[in-house]
Amino acid sequence: ETVKSGAGKDGDKDDDEDDDDDDEEEEIAKIVSLEPPTPIMTPFTIATITTSGEAPVPPPTIPSIILKNLPTFNSAFRFEERL
Repeated sequence: ETVKSGAGKDGDKDDDEDDDDDDEEEEIAKIVSLEPPTPIMTPFTIATITTSGEAPVPPPTIPSIILKNLPTFNSAFRFEERL
Protein backbone atom coordinates (compact mmCIF):
# COMPACT_ATOMS: atom_id res chain seq x y z
CA GLU A 1 0.00 0.00 0.00
CA THR A 2 1.44 3.38 -1.02
CA VAL A 3 0.80 6.38 1.20
CA LYS A 4 1.69 9.84 -0.08
CA SER A 5 2.85 12.17 2.62
CA GLY A 6 3.72 15.86 2.55
CA ALA A 7 7.41 15.05 3.09
CA GLY A 8 10.02 14.75 0.34
CA LYS A 9 13.27 12.72 0.36
CA ASP A 10 14.92 14.84 3.05
CA GLY A 11 11.81 15.11 5.23
CA ASP A 12 10.96 18.55 3.85
CA LYS A 13 7.66 19.50 2.24
CA ASP A 14 7.24 19.04 -1.51
CA ASP A 15 8.45 22.00 -3.56
CA ASP A 16 4.96 22.71 -4.95
CA GLU A 17 3.37 22.97 -1.52
CA ASP A 18 6.18 25.17 -0.22
CA ASP A 19 5.78 27.60 -3.14
CA ASP A 20 2.03 27.92 -2.51
CA ASP A 21 2.60 28.85 1.13
CA ASP A 22 5.13 31.52 0.15
CA ASP A 23 2.71 33.02 -2.37
CA GLU A 24 -0.08 33.19 0.20
CA GLU A 25 2.20 34.87 2.74
CA GLU A 26 3.31 37.44 0.16
CA GLU A 27 -0.31 38.21 -0.80
CA ILE A 28 -1.31 38.65 2.84
CA ALA A 29 1.66 40.94 3.43
CA LYS A 30 0.65 43.06 0.43
CA ILE A 31 -2.93 43.38 1.67
CA VAL A 32 -1.88 44.32 5.21
CA SER A 33 0.67 46.91 4.06
CA LEU A 34 -1.74 48.87 1.85
CA GLU A 35 -2.48 52.40 2.98
CA PRO A 36 -6.13 53.46 3.34
CA PRO A 37 -7.42 55.23 0.21
CA THR A 38 -7.98 58.97 0.21
CA PRO A 39 -11.70 59.67 0.75
CA ILE A 40 -13.50 61.08 -2.27
CA MET A 41 -16.09 62.93 -0.19
CA THR A 42 -14.13 65.18 2.15
CA PRO A 43 -15.89 67.07 4.96
CA PHE A 44 -15.39 70.28 2.94
CA THR A 45 -17.15 68.75 -0.08
CA ILE A 46 -20.06 67.54 2.05
CA ALA A 47 -20.45 70.98 3.67
CA THR A 48 -20.42 72.65 0.25
CA ILE A 49 -23.14 70.34 -1.09
CA THR A 50 -25.44 70.62 1.92
CA THR A 51 -25.21 74.42 2.15
CA SER A 52 -25.89 75.26 -1.49
CA GLY A 53 -28.84 77.51 -0.53
CA GLU A 54 -31.11 76.37 -3.37
CA ALA A 55 -34.67 75.54 -2.39
CA PRO A 56 -35.81 72.02 -3.26
CA VAL A 57 -38.08 71.79 -6.30
CA PRO A 58 -41.54 70.44 -5.36
CA PRO A 59 -42.90 67.54 -7.39
CA PRO A 60 -45.39 68.46 -10.12
CA THR A 61 -49.05 68.27 -9.18
CA ILE A 62 -51.16 65.68 -10.97
CA PRO A 63 -54.72 66.70 -11.90
CA SER A 64 -57.35 64.72 -10.00
CA ILE A 65 -59.06 63.61 -13.24
CA ILE A 66 -55.94 61.64 -14.17
CA LEU A 67 -55.77 60.08 -10.71
CA LYS A 68 -59.43 59.02 -10.92
CA ASN A 69 -58.91 57.30 -14.29
CA LEU A 70 -55.85 55.30 -13.26
CA PRO A 71 -56.49 51.54 -13.19
CA THR A 72 -56.47 49.84 -9.83
CA PHE A 73 -54.18 46.93 -9.06
CA ASN A 74 -57.13 44.51 -9.24
CA SER A 75 -58.36 45.78 -12.59
CA ALA A 76 -54.87 45.88 -14.09
CA PHE A 77 -54.33 42.19 -13.32
CA ARG A 78 -57.99 41.20 -13.84
CA PHE A 79 -58.51 39.54 -10.49
CA GLU A 80 -62.29 39.87 -10.86
CA GLU A 81 -62.23 37.57 -13.92
CA ARG A 82 -60.23 34.88 -12.12
CA LEU A 83 -62.74 34.43 -9.29
